[in-house]
Amino acid sequence: MPSLVVRGRGDARTSPGCRKGGVSHSNLRPKTSIHTIWKAPDVSKGCVILRASVIESKYVWYSEEEDLTKKFCVQEGYQKVVPVDDPNTECCACDQAKYEMEFIGIWSKETHPKDYPTLEHLTHFTDMLGASHSKNYSLWKIGEVSTDGMKEIAEWGNTFKAEAEAKEKAAEVRTLMKVKGLWYPEVQSRTKANFVVNKYHHLASLATMFGPSPDWCVGISSVNLCLPDCTWVGERTFDLLPWDAGTDSGITYMSPNSPQEPRVPIKWITTKDDPLSPFYSTETDVIPMRCFTNDEYQREAFNITNTSEDEEYKDRRKAQLYQSSDLGGECSMTPWGSWSLCSATCGKGIRMRSRVFLFPIKVRNKIVN
Repeated sequence: MPSLVVRGRGDARTSPGCRKGGVSHSNLRPKTSIHTIWKAPDVSKGCVILRASVIESKYVWYSEEEDLTKKFCVQEGYQKVVPVDDPNTECCACDQAKYEMEFIGIWSKETHPKDYPTLEHLTHFTDMLGASHSKNYSLWKIGEVSTDGMKEIAEWGNTFKAEAEAKEKAAEVRTLMKVKGLWYPEVQSRTKANFVVNKYHHLASLATMFGPSPDWCVGISSVNLCLPDCTWVGERTFDLLPWDAGTDSGITYMSPNSPQEPRVPIKWITTKDDPLSPFYSTETDVIPMRCFTNDEYQREAFNITNTSEDEEYKDRRKAQLYQSSDLGGECSMTPWGSWSLCSATCGKGIRMRSRVFLFPIKVRNKIVN
């Protein structure tokens, strides 16, 4: 179903008289604009008409005239653009985007009856670590050996070392997420976090250990949120299947600690690994998912000039150097004013600020003399 969505508490609200498809003002203060999100119907043909009314005063209204009515139709031959999950894929988006990540646990004795832990009160998803990042950072990856930080998450649910590893690559990480875990009796509930992506940091990763277990985890690894048409994907949902971090050789939920030396590469857990495994089955190759994540684009996201953080740092450094060379006495100047808006909304642009002499006449005389 199509819908209009209002986020936050602003100048707009879902219309009390038309909750299924209407938005109205939330206050009577004068305003120049309101913002809402329209979610289009998932259909292959047809059109939708959006109509708006504007109240100028008690007796003057404008309704459905000119640009107050918009008609949107499915583009003929349209094919949905999907992201390419290759970390080496370049992103051409010009703005940043904010996402809400929701982790939903569904692990229970009903969904996973085989050898379900007898001590049910020990079941949990540990506190989670996630990041939005560039292609030069990886939290975990199938086929690669776990870092010390990933080992701590996989065996003990401790994110401290993995956080430190991410901070060592601070330039490659845009947002670092520490997400509350799901602990008994709330294993089948939800937890959320927000993160920001840009053209340099357009990938997202997440990891959590589910326990009790030797070193078994779920998560996402370097998923791409940038589309080939230089926009951001509206929403991505992932069924999270278990993987083995390769740091402990235990094969059951309650296996005693048995370090894997040397560590072996991270791999998906399958139904054919070991007859004693709770995932083992001779009848199917399918492992029921334990949880899933939903990454949803928050469309009040930013429209800002997308310079890299290194460039922004250099700009700030230059400003500091200029300020340190200020002249005193007759040539004293006022503090710098605020930066102007950028001359471009995409790519490189110019921002300006100014200051003036406190004693312009003395300065002029000094220059003349």
